[in-house]
Amino acid sequence: MCDNPTMLQLYHGSGSTEIQLIRVEAASDEWLSLKDAAIRLLRARGDERAAELLYVFPWQVWEGTNGFNDEFYALNLPTTPEEYVRLQEVKALEQQQFRAIAEAVTEVTSFYIRFITVNIESRPRRDERGDSSPTLERPVAASLRPVGPVKDAMPATFDVAISFAGTERQHAQQLAIALRERGVSVFYDNFYADELWGQDLAAFFDDVFRKRARYCVMFVSGEYANRMWTTHERKSAMARAVADREREYILPIRVDDTDLPGLPPSIGYLSLADRSVTQIAELLVKKVRR
Repeated sequence: MCDNPTMLQLYHGSGSTEIQLIRVEAASDEWLSLKDAAIRLLRARGDERAAELLYVFPWQVWEGTNGFNDEFYALNLPTTPEEYVRLQEVKALEQQQFRAIAEAVTEVTSFYIRFITVNIESRPRRDERGDSSPTLERPVAASLRPVGPVKDAMPATFDVAISFAGTERQHAQQLAIALRERGVSVFYDNFYADELWGQDLAAFFDDVFRKRARYCVMFVSGEYANRMWTTHERKSAMARAVADREREYILPIRVDDTDLPGLPPSIGYLSLADRSVTQIAELLVKKVRR
């Protein structure tokens, strides 16, 4: 059983708050599939912040118990002392989001998530099955910076504007967060939901994609080619590209093999089949800072 005395409870359901972690329960592939279903449920409910917190962190599903022999599961995150302190600071602000995560995961899986916890663990450990706990994929403190519109004032110009169909929102959001954490100003619609509310979106998006960005990243897919709003954004971006022939403006990312009308087949692409979103973000940061 987990005997680590330093554990932060980000959420706990009804009953005793006592918890002992026994072992990692869900296999990696199984959990990723279940996690994706919970993220889709959260987004369908409009809980975008909760969906992001579930998406960006490498949560593990642990079997748990306590002195009353209760049986339940916990989402647990091993982390560093510095990140642990940061999570303590933001716990109160995100409490409702963690509740929404626990409820969504419980609803779409066979796991009753009674706790969401974080514990300090400086090196990988082995559970009773002999499996190593995965290392943290990205800094917790950076990921907990607010991503919603409340903390963001929209700048006059952007380094990057991201154009995507709704089916590629997960990729677009991951790229937007990665860029912003690296100091790149990025237009991603959910960052500025309050400022978009009530706007003439046709005029607003034309302004962003034709005038206010240094680069336009397009997630090219069958859905992207066929959607009304992405067609509008694409036309605005292409008008800018024609007017500014001195340098590249449109940076396409292939999601599938769709040929995008109006976009030259000779233009250089990156592909999600060859590179992760994180790798693409690193290349984009180099281009922006060049």
